[in-house]
Amino acid sequence: MSTYFYYQERAKEWWLLTVEGRVVARAKTRPEIIRQSLRQDCPEALALAERWIQNYPQLSSRCWSATIIYARGHVCPNGGYGRYRVLSQKGERIYEVDARPQFRSCTCPDFGNAWTSRFGAPIINGRPLCKHILACLMDEHFAKKRGEQLPSSSLNSFEEAHDVDS
Repeated sequence: MSTYFYYQERAKEWWLLTVEGRVVARAKTRPEIIRQSLRQDCPEALALAERWIQNYPQLSSRCWSATIIYARGHVCPNGGYGRYRVLSQKGERIYEVDARPQFRSCTCPDFGNAWTSRFGAPIINGRPLCKHILACLMDEHFAKKRGEQLPSSSLNSFEEAHDVDS
């Protein structure tokens, strides 16, 4: 991404900045500034995120975060189909993700808390979906659009099972 955003406490608003530090947009809410950033840097990912959020509003905050992770290039294939290493949104940790439908899992705390806490990842059709898994599904979506072959794609399974248009 060629821009980044942060909350300006004194102004009580979010600022979108270039890497040189020039303010290019301002917004009152985090989702609004994320949309502006993605509209500029990765419009295809923005459109996909908005479609997923429309179908699953409970994924909203995680979907926005997943889109940022994807747009920053933090999703890296690891050890075969459906397996990834995902750098955290802030770039401080690496999580192991298995995006295959039958094994879908992530080593992040959000995924681990899905079964034991009301603050864990939302459970959709019996499986938790954290932002790291969503970022991997987004990566698979765009790989498929580029014509890359994905054997029995976990993205297809996600979209078919959840009635999400690709």
